[in-house]
Formats: sequence, structure tokens, C-alpha cells
Amino acid sequence: MWLLVALLALLQGMCPASWAQIAVNPVTNKIYAGNETLPYVNVIDGATHELTNIDIGGTPGPIVVNPVTNKIYVGFLATIRGNSTVVVIDGATNQVTKLAVPASPYALAVNTVTNKVYVADFYGGKVTIIDGFTNQTVSVQVGLNPVSVTVNPETNKIYVGNWNSAEATIIDGATNASTKVAIAGKSEGHSIAVNTATNKVYIGSYAQSKRISVVDGLTNQTTAVPTSGYVFGVGVNSVTNKIYVANAYIGKVSIIDGATGHVTTIGVGRFPTSIAVNPATNKIYVANSDACGGIAVIDGRTEEVTRIKAGIELATVAVNSATNQIYAYDPESLTVIDGATNKPTSLLLPIPPKMPRYTISSTCRWSTPD
Repeated sequence: MWLLVALLALLQGMCPASWAQIAVNPVTNKIYAGNETLPYVNVIDGATHELTNIDIGGTPGPIVVNPVTNKIYVGFLATIRGNSTVVVIDGATNQVTKLAVPASPYALAVNTVTNKVYVADFYGGKVTIIDGFTNQTVSVQVGLNPVSVTVNPETNKIYVGNWNSAEATIIDGATNASTKVAIAGKSEGHSIAVNTATNKVYIGSYAQSKRISVVDGLTNQTTAVPTSGYVFGVGVNSVTNKIYVANAYIGKVSIIDGATGHVTTIGVGRFPTSIAVNPATNKIYVANSDACGGIAVIDGRTEEVTRIKAGIELATVAVNSATNQIYAYDPESLTVIDGATNKPTSLLLPIPPKMPRYTISSTCRWSTPD
């Protein structure tokens, strides 16, 4: 089992933080989580915690939800299976439809306004665009190896990070025309987040740059903001105009004031990689992917940090702002956190019958970090 966990950690190191293995539909209150050991997408009822497994015929990788159409899009874990397929799940019936894409769906993003889904085809150097109405596809060349993709539904612009490249690609969703912009530092992975209120895009790369590139969505001009460490994840609170940057190697989060560019840094735990923001409560949730890392909760007003026990080695965290529930995913379990009380509940995910489960050691400390 630990070999599997090590493999997952390796894949996380290769993948951007936006490569989500969990997605939430706030309309239906359903949560869709990956499974590292079985060909399932795990569906959790947010009200009852009832678990349903959907067999998709391959190891699930990135997952996104279109809550408007109640469709779920899942990429096969291409680095394991080499399967160029995106699975479409009907959220009402759990019926599965498989769509062929050019190569290796590494990351997914959805524009709920246009009902288009964008697939970063790593080995193909393209972004495949799925029409959510017809399931027809077209592809746009973007760079050698796209690894992350994010959408601004307000402007219908799509932002793509490319492997080992100090540039990002911007796709016009209306015409599919592409433009390239320089960013601060090339890297194996890029984290991208959009502030739809200010039309600013934040792109971070790990291993080569301790900076966030800020792209003006109107002019495509870029500026760089220094952070405390290499960037593994980015989250935005569009209400407060604060940007939260996971600096994994030093166990900290850099907080950027979007209006002034001022940066503060706080400790959050052990190897923070994934960030989710609840703008309704102004709370920020940071998944620490090292053993005993758990979840760090940042109060956006005071910047005070609370630690919550969660999982083994967390991969991803997601928020349902409508219910104030937080979901943290690791290969064996899904931790559900009540945003009002910070109380965690662990839901076991299915694993093969003869595979032993592992649990967090009782010696783990969950105190607030320095």
C-alpha cells in the first residue's frame, strides 16, 4: 500500500495543484472523488454521506463538475494507464459515456456559461474542447506539454500552463484563437487561479521560481510578485481580493493582497499543496500532503490558523460553499469537515479486499503551526 502512496506522491509532484481528484456539485450536494486502487468514481451524498461507486473502466484522474448541466467529467489517470479518454457521467442517472481525446487528459476545466470543457492533453501538446451539448470535440495547439488549465467564465478566456516552459497559453473561448504570455519561471507544474471580480490571473510554478505571475486579463500584461517559496497551489478569494499561495517545501502559505501586492506569510503545516477557499465564510482550507499533515484552516480576517486531523497523505481539498462543508481526499478516505464547528468525519473509500488499510499514527500532533 505504501508503494501506492509513494506513487501517488510522485504523480502529485508531476501534476499541478489544479489537477483535482475531487469535485463538488453544490446544486445536487454530491461529491465526486477519485480512487487510486479501483476503477471507480466515488459519489458521496453530502446530506447522508451515502457512498455510491461508478465503474468507469479505468483509474480516475482529474475530475470537474458542471453544476448547471449536472454532468461530471473525469480523465483517466494517463500516467498509469496511458488511456486517452474522458468519461462523462450523467449526475442524474450515473450513466457513463466515454469520449476519445488526442492524448493523456492531464487536467480539466469547465466553463459553465458556454458549456464547454477544456482538457489539457499532455502528450499531444493540445487542449481539447468538449461541447457539453453534443460531446463533439475540437483541439487547439498550445505548447509541448500542457499540465494545467483554468477558465474565467466572465471573459470566456482559458489559461493553460505548459510543462517545463516559462510561458502560458491564453485561449479565446469564442474563437479558439490562442496567445502566449511569458511567466516567471518554467517548471514541471503550474498552478493557476482566476479572480473573476478583478479579471486577474495568478500563475505559479514550482522548482524554479519563488514568484507568482499576475496576468491582466484585459491586456495580457504580466507582472511578478515574490512569494516565500516555490508554488504548489493557488487559491483566490474574489470577495476580499486575497490570493493564497501554498509554499510546500517550507510549510507555509503566502498571502497576497490583490490590491496592493503586499505579501504576508504564515505557517500551516507539513508540505501544503492544495488550497480551497470558502468566500462565504472567508475561511481558507489548506491540505498538507505529508504524513500527519492534515488540514490547516486560515481565518481570512485574522489570519489565525487551526489544524484539523484528516486522512493519511492528503491530495486535494474542496469546498461546498452552499453547505459550508469541506472535503479532503486521500487514497483511502474522504474527510468531511463541518465548516461551522471544524468537526471532521472520515468516510472510508473502497480498496481491493486483500489490501491492508493504514491509519494515522496516534503520535501525530495537530497543534497550530508556527
